[in-house]
Parts: sequence; C-alpha cells; structure tokens
Amino acid sequence: MSHRDKTVVIGLGPMGGAIAARLADQAWDVIGLDLDASRVAEWGRTAVRPATSDIDAVPWSRVSRIVVALRTFPQVSAVLADDRVSTALNSGASGYIITTLAPSDARALLAREAGRRLFEVPVSGGVPRARRGDLTGLVAGPPLEPADEEFLRDVFAQTFWFDEVGQPSMVKLINNSLAAYHLLGAAVAVRAAHEQGIDAQLAHRIIATSSGSSLTGDVLPDLTSNDAELLLKDVRLLTTELGHSPFEGATFDSLTDRFAVTHELLRLADRKGTRS
Repeated sequence: MSHRDKTVVIGLGPMGGAIAARLADQAWDVIGLDLDASRVAEWGRTAVRPATSDIDAVPWSRVSRIVVALRTFPQVSAVLADDRVSTALNSGASGYIITTLAPSDARALLAREAGRRLFEVPVSGGVPRARRGDLTGLVAGPPLEPADEEFLRDVFAQTFWFDEVGQPSMVKLINNSLAAYHLLGAAVAVRAAHEQGIDAQLAHRIIATSSGSSLTGDVLPDLTSNDAELLLKDVRLLTTELGHSPFEGATFDSLTDRFAVTHELLRLADRKGTRS
C-alpha cells in the first residue's frame, strides 16, 4: 500500500456524508472533515471512521484523494486555497469537486488550479442512492489514472465524461431544473385531483405508476422543503448563468413543435453515432 493512502471528504452534509460512508463501506481509508462539530460526531458514530473539525488534525502528507462536498462556490474556492489542501494537491493528490457550481465558476476554478489533478464532478441521484453507490457522476478534468477510475467505480453507478470543463455543471443544472418542473407538475396534478374530490394519495399513486410518472414527482411524499429548495437553487443558478430559464417559454401550445425539433436532433445524433 502506498504511504499516500487516505481519502479526505470535506463537507459531511447529507451528500458528502453519504459518499464518505459509501467509501468507508468499500474499505477506503476515509477521514471526514467538517467545521460543524455535530456533523463530525454523527458521521463518526455512523461510519465508525475518524472525523474532525480541525483541518490540522488531518495527516495531509498521506492524503491521495480529496472529495469537496461543500454547498457554495466561495466555500470550495476557500478550501482549495488553504495551504494544507494546496500542498496535498501540489504533491499529486486528486481532488473531486462534487459541489454543484455555475458553469462559469467551474471554468474559473479549474483554470486557476491548472496543473493540479482536479476534477469537476457534479453528482445526481440523491442521498439514498449515494449511500448505495448508485449515483450518476458528470466528469471533466485531467486524464484518469487507475486510482481515479477505482474511486469513480465505487461512488457511481454511471459516469459521463465531458471534454470541456463547465459542461458537467451545465448539464447538472439543466437536469435539476427539469426535476424541479417535474416536482412542480406532480404537485399541481395532485392538487387538481384533490380539488375535484379525488383522494390525494390515490391520485399520487396512480400518477406514480402510469404515464405521469417522474423520478421527483414519484417521491413527492418523501421529500422535504429543503429538497425542494435545493432544486430551486439550481434553477436560479441556471437562470443566472444563461440570463434566462430555458423552461420559461415552454407552454402546452408549443409542445408539438418542441417535440418535433428535439426528436429530429436525437435522430440525427443517433445517425452520427454520437448517442451512447
């Protein structure tokens, strides 16, 4: 075993904590790091792995992988600028940024960190799937080494590679904006059924098992207001990045035209062999 054998997960919130626990289950030597002492204590109890709020307590000279699972771009930027983290990255450690960023922020960040093994890896699938290693990962960065491939296999059920930095974040924001619209549509549909005298739970069960089914809509009863707020955060990030929301002009009157255009785009992509 290499003397550089440890993985540090920075940010033990729901997603970071779940990924860290998944890595621990897969026998990775994981250390959790979070400024919130309660998160540190909880993760240490559930994962039975070391965790700390003190960045100096991490044996950085033995760290070969750093997973950054913080909430905002300024937090990510500050962590990467820390002397101890910088030293580890400069010594060859790989860094995986799973925080959802604006594409322009992702491009600026990786340009600033050029020469380091830093990957843009926004994730999709939710906390329960993270815990099972069933996430989807969207990846851009330097060429993968065997250790990177092993890490990605243990965390993700599917990975999609992008040639340009910023594209993973753009797809993530578009995907989550679509998920938000699915959730909104399910909420409107159940409410409409209820207003017509139909039991809300019955209406939701029918929707979830028929043509109105969607991933976010189907789990509506199990979601929290925080889950909805996280989707809205990505809707706002996308709107800010583009200057508008691509969903704003979408109406039922435009459905057939939009369907026809997109159907043709996919048909041409299939003909060129660009669809995986």
